[in-house]
Amino acid sequence: MKLAVARHVSDLEKQKDKNCPFFFSEQQAQKALDFFRYLRHTSGKLAGERFNLQDNQAFKVAMIFGWRLKDDNNRRFSQVYIEEARKGGKSQFAAGVEWYCGLCEGEESAEIYTAATTRDQADMVFRAAKKMGRYLQQDSGAMKKAISVMAHSIILNNSDSFIQKVSADAGTLDGLNPHCAVIDEYHAHKNDLVKGVMQTGMGSRSNPLLMIITTAGFDKDLPCYKVERANAVAILKGERRQDNLFSIIFTLDEGEGETIVRLDPDIPAEAKQILALAKKANPNLGSTPTEKYLLDQVRDARNKGTSTRVQVLTKNFNCWLDTPTIWIPEENLKAAMRPMSIEEFAGRDCFAGIDLAATSDITALDLFFPAVDDKPAAGMSFFFLPEDTIEKRRDDANYFEWVDQGFIIKTSGNIADYGFIKNKAMELSQIVNIKSISYDQWNAYQMASELTGEGFEMQPCRQSFGNLSEPLKQIEKMTLAGDAEWQENPVLLWMFRNIVLDYDANDNIKPNKAKSASKIDGVSAKAMSVFGWLTSLSKPTVGSYLFGEEATVLNI
Repeated sequence: MKLAVARHVSDLEKQKDKNCPFFFSEQQAQKALDFFRYLRHTSGKLAGERFNLQDNQAFKVAMIFGWRLKDDNNRRFSQVYIEEARKGGKSQFAAGVEWYCGLCEGEESAEIYTAATTRDQADMVFRAAKKMGRYLQQDSGAMKKAISVMAHSIILNNSDSFIQKVSADAGTLDGLNPHCAVIDEYHAHKNDLVKGVMQTGMGSRSNPLLMIITTAGFDKDLPCYKVERANAVAILKGERRQDNLFSIIFTLDEGEGETIVRLDPDIPAEAKQILALAKKANPNLGSTPTEKYLLDQVRDARNKGTSTRVQVLTKNFNCWLDTPTIWIPEENLKAAMRPMSIEEFAGRDCFAGIDLAATSDITALDLFFPAVDDKPAAGMSFFFLPEDTIEKRRDDANYFEWVDQGFIIKTSGNIADYGFIKNKAMELSQIVNIKSISYDQWNAYQMASELTGEGFEMQPCRQSFGNLSEPLKQIEKMTLAGDAEWQENPVLLWMFRNIVLDYDANDNIKPNKAKSASKIDGVSAKAMSVFGWLTSLSKPTVGSYLFGEEATVLNI
């Protein structure tokens, strides 16, 4: 933020030069500030209250709308890059910008868009804009006539303008002519498609505004970090010049993220240090987010392991961090492992997960036993590999040794023997009670059909964030807390070492096989077995009053 303020101060001096193309208009800045103070908050404890702009928010409004071009009095800044931590009110702020551009800039037939890669993400700002519109109608009879708030569009009747949401996944990006476009959580965009469509569509507008609002992310190879942030930082440092871009970044200084997770939020003096550092990335700290919330997040980061620490530093302290190379520390995994035999679980309920090899690779079958009575949760893993593959890949891993030790089951031939694996599942079911088998539908239809024919309940598990995030977090939580025992198995330990996780904009996680160092099939199978267990917890029991055949409709 300091660099953004310094740039403003420097530009105030530059404007005195008659050849400088821009100037700062206090009148235009005040007009925008007054408008924002007329708006109302749309969520949380402040919902319904007038905007009380914090200093940093007032600065952003004044910069975006106060700096003008001398030749036509249009805005100097046609592009904006704002980066700050989560829960800082970015969506509310962006919705306010959309309303100002629609109502106060005199643009006829203005098209104003909230744009994102997905409909759900695009809805974040648009939902705030809709609620602001309803408050405007409530507060003003004139506004009640001037605007129409509908499910998917806000119409500004006097200028034939509108505010809408668009997304790449909905196929709604073609033929747009934006006056204002807000691109939300740009760190999650895999490419610059959305930004490119919005920017090229502004060519016929005389006073356009393209605004990116984002939190830090995990992938530094995506366009947010590699292109937009890099350019914004270079301009703030004075290394490049781009007079039409306003950028402001709220983040920690180098090394301060690791300092935060070393501090104990339960020691008053250290909690005070945490909050002082947090203010850099959370300029509205105390209002949104609360100090208690931030300290709770630091506790989580300290207690729950690597993936949680990365999430907290990235999302709550706006630090760009790479995905951790180690998900669960090896010492914790080894502490949770012990030798096991299937006979010790005789008669016990379990959930299976199976990760089938495409042709000649490793297949993994995992059994997850939920905690029962005084027995902790437990897991056993079985690995299968064709003998020809073992011979060809003697240099890839310790396959020969693991086969000799019984940790990999050798199957005949040069391709995965699904019949052998099916028979193994049937053999295990004679000892333990397999409640369901979760599987990835890809390449598994025949196996699923045959196992269904043998009486198994088959549970499809697409390899998505929605399906795998909670199972993986449960595995991490149980391992770190000592609430689960895993079979001592060097193949599984090797696969835990290999795994690299992907993160989405909502901190959901899933394995990334492409980025992982080597095989991770055992971890994938374990995630699916835990998925089966979690799915069973959400299913209604037979005879439930909600689903029973004799349910009666009561008219009240």
